[in-house]
Amino acid sequence: MKRLVLFVFLPILFAACNRDETVTNDPFRAPTCQDTTDDGVFEDFNSPETASFLKYYKSVPNQRDTSAIRYTKMTSNTLMNYGFEYEPAFVYNQKKHLDLRVYLAYGDHKFYSWSSQSPYVDSPIHVAIYNARLLKLQPGCYRAYYVLADTVYGKVVDKGHYDIHVIN
Repeated sequence: MKRLVLFVFLPILFAACNRDETVTNDPFRAPTCQDTTDDGVFEDFNSPETASFLKYYKSVPNQRDTSAIRYTKMTSNTLMNYGFEYEPAFVYNQKKHLDLRVYLAYGDHKFYSWSSQSPYVDSPIHVAIYNARLLKLQPGCYRAYYVLADTVYGKVVDKGHYDIHVIN
């Protein structure tokens, strides 16, 4: 009788312990190294990106503040793990002092980050993204998000991404 009860309740017990593995949190958006037309464009971040990269900022407007930033660009969209080139570098030209944060996303909600608070207003500022070689990332496409703000975690003046192709 005990065996019968065990065989009857055993499937029910396994069914009760079977967890729903459905992912309810949206991941970061997938990088697209083949199409870089959306790189460096002011954009809305999705919920996980906002929670990871914008949660400490005082305000996040819906458009770029053109009175604060002239341009942003990436010197290259390729990072060579075993190269000696000083590329890619994130380059921006500010009209007033800004705080920069760059986040290179890799893996599940993991990212490598850089920050810069340069006093130079009239010349381009270079931030060495190529030092991500230290991570020895697997070859593939990665997304580098950037946020420029008027002060450290103040008002955002520009935000967007650049996709970077990592090769060995």
